[in-house]
Amino acid sequence: MAAIEFRTADTLTHTGIDVSATPVPKDIGKRVQKYCMDQNLLILTTSCFDTIRFIPALIVSEEEMNTATKIFSDAVEHVAMEG
Repeated sequence: MAAIEFRTADTLTHTGIDVSATPVPKDIGKRVQKYCMDQNLLILTTSCFDTIRFIPALIVSEEEMNTATKIFSDAVEHVAMEG
């Protein structure tokens, strides 16, 4: 299992990265999950954090991983553009 946690801009100030111009959209985890599921990619959220969990099959091809990565990337971009 692997996970990605979406965090608000104010939690990133200690990194030195200026993210003030790009706030994290509300409920991004749930919205990304819905987009992915609409594209037939099953991913899980968590109940207490804005986190996406990836739990691939034990046997997965490179092509399948590339497809999943593309769908997830498109989902994040789509949700970010919606705001």
